[in-house]
Amino acid sequence: MVKDKLLNLINYVGLDDRIRNIESFRLEKSRDYKSFVVDKEATNIFLVIKGKANAATGWRDNRENREVTGVVTLEEGEFVLYLPGEPFALNTTDGIIEHRRLK
Repeated sequence: MVKDKLLNLINYVGLDDRIRNIESFRLEKSRDYKSFVVDKEATNIFLVIKGKANAATGWRDNRENREVTGVVTLEEGEFVLYLPGEPFALNTTDGIIEHRRLK
């Protein structure tokens, strides 16, 4: 997981070259993730347009318990990037989030 300001997003093309053309990927329907999701096929980027969001940074890795063990707060103009196969959970606090799935 990477958290940074949107103006720095281009610095992460080494993680996924598709970031160069992020605008060409359609917006996904925005929703809160109450539990962890794993997307093995795509990089997922969430950008806070308005308000705030909370993104999970850690989890308990066992089948019976997928508790969040760490969270960061994202503010307007910040993003979080999850690489393929990386578990993610995100929820908003009265905000507008753009989600792009780079596949």
